[in-house]
Amino acid sequence: LKGPAGHTEVVVSVAFSGNGKRAITSSLDGTSKVWDLESGTVVWTLPGKHCAALSFDGRLAITTSLNDRTWLYDVESRTNLRRWEASDGDYNMGCAALSPDGTRAIVALRGDLAELWDVNARKTVGYWQHDSIHIPRVMFSGDGQRAIVQITTESYNGAAYVWDLKGGWGVKIARHFNHNRVRAVNLSPAGDLAITAAEQGGAGVSL
Repeated sequence: LKGPAGHTEVVVSVAFSGNGKRAITSSLDGTSKVWDLESGTVVWTLPGKHCAALSFDGRLAITTSLNDRTWLYDVESRTNLRRWEASDGDYNMGCAALSPDGTRAIVALRGDLAELWDVNARKTVGYWQHDSIHIPRVMFSGDGQRAIVQITTESYNGAAYVWDLKGGWGVKIARHFNHNRVRAVNLSPAGDLAITAAEQGGAGVSL
């Protein structure tokens, strides 16, 4: 994915669509690009320089700026379906994710609050909140029934929570103290296993 259509600054996020036909990249040049993997060409260039994701079929894309905006797009019709903006001067919006079937989105609205958004109904259907200062990563399980939320606390400890999307509050699965904060998280396709990795070599798998 190189050439004149590529990014001009460091790429900080990459993701495939579930069907393997498209990919999305985000860069510090302020853009996110949706790629057709068969031709290696850019389908569409969007705003966003932090994290980005595609629905399974690559039709929907979600992108975020570093602190204050998140966008949801229909790539096929090239339309903006929703834009979230930081409110009350809280410029600490985190990451965002799309469910594999593209029907729901999770958006970190603030350092302590994430929203579950119904794409088809275009309304909020749930919140996840915690005493944290930043949400650097969120992601759905492969079946879309659970999500994992990675947080950073005020003392820069880290934790990861599994969120049952049918029920509200999630279950804490890992926490590392003494600044050994969680740096990466992932969920199994069924959402029954979570893996976390922390600074200074810590890692763990939880049920």
